[in-house]
Amino acid sequence: MTELNSREKHLDTEFRSDLRFFAFFVANGSLFGGLWDRFGFDYIPSLSAKNNVFGQLFAVFVNVWQPCPITERATRAAQLVPKYRAEQYLMNHIDPAYEVVPEFDWWELEIDRSEFPWKRCVKEFSVALGNGILEPELLSDIDYVPGLFSCGSTLEAVYAVFANVLMVDVHGNPTNVDRAYYRAAQCVREWCVPGYEVTPRWQGWEIELH
Repeated sequence: MTELNSREKHLDTEFRSDLRFFAFFVANGSLFGGLWDRFGFDYIPSLSAKNNVFGQLFAVFVNVWQPCPITERATRAAQLVPKYRAEQYLMNHIDPAYEVVPEFDWWELEIDRSEFPWKRCVKEFSVALGNGILEPELLSDIDYVPGLFSCGSTLEAVYAVFANVLMVDVHGNPTNVDRAYYRAAQCVREWCVPGYEVTPRWQGWEIELH
């Protein structure tokens, strides 16, 4: 575990776990529980088009997410389940005839603002990642976005690193955004460019899957 000063802390472990699992399901094409496969839908092209759909999908997830004990998760109302609401956004984007019930509140779709600074940071990261503009000095020479969907573990690892490295102060304000972006970008390059060596080498807590 990284050494923190008394005014810093990691993001909530529950959030980091939920975020990386969501990223895994997104990247391996297993959202919707296979329902769309039966009808021939493939949502990956929509997410890899670099048109903010990827960022918006993760924004809905992050906006809706709130702490929830494991014992209460099975009984949550559907509109309180971040993965489900994100799926509804994507279904409606691809098929405008799909009816979102209940309709989205404005705050669920907010992509560039949030009352929680750390949530805004995660959304901004998702927009940059999905639009192919994350850390240009490190990634501008590769079209990495298609590689994010090569397998679920790729995107899962990127989000795990970003969420593990990001620190916040007692008010939820991120304190090391540049570091979190850079380490996540190194993870992207490591997955997409054979032979790339990460420097400094990963510490166990940075790549831990909670």
